[in-house]
Amino acid sequence: MADRRLFSPGSAVRAGVTVLALVYATLLAVPLVTLINARTLQHSMVNMASGEDRWMLYRAEFEYQAVITAVERAEAGDPTIGRAQIQTAIDVLYSRNDALKSARSSPIFAAITDRHQATVDSIDAAIAAADGILGRASGPRLSTDGARDLAAAFARIAQPLSVLVRDARTASVTIRDKLHDQATSVTR
Repeated sequence: MADRRLFSPGSAVRAGVTVLALVYATLLAVPLVTLINARTLQHSMVNMASGEDRWMLYRAEFEYQAVITAVERAEAGDPTIGRAQIQTAIDVLYSRNDALKSARSSPIFAAITDRHQATVDSIDAAIAAADGILGRASGPRLSTDGARDLAAAFARIAQPLSVLVRDARTASVTIRDKLHDQATSVTR
């Protein structure tokens, strides 16, 4: 008798319904999990890409300020700042400018190509001028005229760099919002 209840038509139907419910839940869960993973990956990629671009800009701006500080200290007669320290600061800025040039096709910089190009060009021009100014100097110290000329050469970077930073932040937010809207429209 106990065997008949185990295999009664009602229990078979319940077992079938349970199996179908599990299959249905699995079929719903797989695309949902895939969509969540894809969305998480997309957000991570956007944050990574825009974060790297912003980091490059931050470092370029930071190294620019290091050059300005070194030149101002030389102008003020600080005995700890000589040609070698100024040259090192300029060399680091040069490497940051190369990193900016290599990022030309990144999503943020592609959106603001003209400002990006103007900034790297102004940094290149200031570095070329600095090479000439430092080449004229003799001895380990920089003359007051040399420091003044360097200050003038690097002052030309301030405006294009600040415009690039401002526009890159705006482009970053715009791109992030656009991708966020695309990601959320897929889930609707």
